[in-house]
Amino acid sequence: MARLAVVVALVLALPACARRAGVLPASRTAASGASEPWHLRLELDSAPGRTPKRWQAEGVVAPDFSRYDLDVASLIGRSLTPAAEFSVIKQTDTPDGTWIEITLGDAKSDHSKILLRGRPARTGAADSIVGTWVEQAYCCSAAGRFTLWRPGR
Repeated sequence: MARLAVVVALVLALPACARRAGVLPASRTAASGASEPWHLRLELDSAPGRTPKRWQAEGVVAPDFSRYDLDVASLIGRSLTPAAEFSVIKQTDTPDGTWIEITLGDAKSDHSKILLRGRPARTGAADSIVGTWVEQAYCCSAAGRFTLWRPGR
């Protein structure tokens, strides 16, 4: 139940003012109270049949999880659309089956996206998520680990 409360807190922390599609919010300022974007690090563990330019990429995700800015082409050899989508998955077959899923790219596509699946990094913390990611591709999908965190926390 505590982890579900963390996930609910995470979702409720997404500010309504940042829901304007296509705009990554500016950094937080005391005067505006605007939220900072989340920071995202993807680490590449496997890329069958490819020679990646880099094994790690860092970028940002909008506070409302509508867009991201990250050089995925350096990891997987191709670009994706800058759209992002966030969801909370509750599995009943495990004691604590709450997972957070984030899709980078075209969520409706069967091959042009990266799926991130993780959990809060610490019990009771809604400021960071860790997990694994996999590229959805027709052949030879890349995969790895990710860390998503809010700065200043």
